[in-house]
Amino acid sequence: MSSNTPNFVLFDAAADFMTSEVVEYRRVMFPPLLGDSTHIPFFSVEDAPGWMTARGYALYQELNLAERLDPLRDHRYASLRQLRAYREQVVGETYVNHPFFQVDRAEDWVAPAPFNTWMRLMQELEEERGRKVNRSEAGSIRSYTPGFSVVASPPRSRTMSLAGRSDRLSCSPCSRSSSVHPNSRRSYSTCSGFSSRAASPSAILAFDLNIPSMIQPLHIESPPTLPETTATTPEGVTLKSSRRRGKGKGKPVEEDPDPRIKVTRELYVDRIIPVTTAPKTWTVPHDEAAYKLDVQTNPDLLKNKKGNKMRTIDSYIKAEDQDAWDGSSGHAGPKGDVWVYAFSEERVRARRAQLRCKGIYVCEFVSEELFGDCERFEPDEQAMRDLWNHELDANDREAAAPEAILSR
Repeated sequence: MSSNTPNFVLFDAAADFMTSEVVEYRRVMFPPLLGDSTHIPFFSVEDAPGWMTARGYALYQELNLAERLDPLRDHRYASLRQLRAYREQVVGETYVNHPFFQVDRAEDWVAPAPFNTWMRLMQELEEERGRKVNRSEAGSIRSYTPGFSVVASPPRSRTMSLAGRSDRLSCSPCSRSSSVHPNSRRSYSTCSGFSSRAASPSAILAFDLNIPSMIQPLHIESPPTLPETTATTPEGVTLKSSRRRGKGKGKPVEEDPDPRIKVTRELYVDRIIPVTTAPKTWTVPHDEAAYKLDVQTNPDLLKNKKGNKMRTIDSYIKAEDQDAWDGSSGHAGPKGDVWVYAFSEERVRARRAQLRCKGIYVCEFVSEELFGDCERFEPDEQAMRDLWNHELDANDREAAAPEAILSR
């Protein structure tokens, strides 16, 4: 029997926001009508994952409410295509097809400030594309961003298990041939890192921008600009060749056809989900998504328990997670060990940490059937309680066993 219920993609990271943050986000991004509990639809705090979006939250972070509104960027002067694109960006899939959000009623659901900012960003993007300027990949790094990091999750797999096993952030070295530890649990964090698409289902690579030497700009001489010719193959791949003076022919270079977000040279993701704190348990995205943890607005989160030392991003994540991690913390040198492209317009050098789950160890009396047919994508406190109760029951049975009584 099949269900006709649509599978909406929710912004699960919203469940980890403070309620005050959700209320403020709603106040800034939407007209007051959507915050009225008597109105239909009503954007309730409890349903935030349904009406918030990752791209909308990214736009929210770009907002400057003190910025003067450009009257030419009012929604009344926007095209149908622009209004549809903006709606897709800020309204969650649960509500995007609701009659209230029709383009005809844009004045009811479009807030002036975020739409103005969105139009400005789109205009800047179009202007940037129109310049066709050849830039050096190694531009100067504009600012030092401590505590800014991202982590991505590979596609879901049956290797994910529930309750005890799946509530642990499982990490293993990135490898095409790596396998999942039989006792590992899978739950992907938004600490400092990305996991490669080619990695095992339990792999996470962590990148940290906390590298003081990166404050200085990198000056690398750009190669001379050369005339280029382009051609398109039947498969739709664009080829470019540079005509150099002198002997030899220009060699066609295949452009990267992947339209997704580039994290490293080998890693691409479909979307990035921003968060500002590390929760105890992580939601596993249903697609190839990345969590980005940015603690720049609250750097005290990185302080240790005594408050006298700043921790690295991965140390902070491991301390907050309810389960244990193990693995490499990456190179501590000032130059870092990997180029990351998703932190800013220019690539930056970052420290990479490879982490893995320590696994789960249970009493021999606990039945493997508890884990045999389970999957977990969202944190499930009730499932965890059930598991703990099963373990307590197993401990009671073990204590009552004849061998245990005789050994006392």
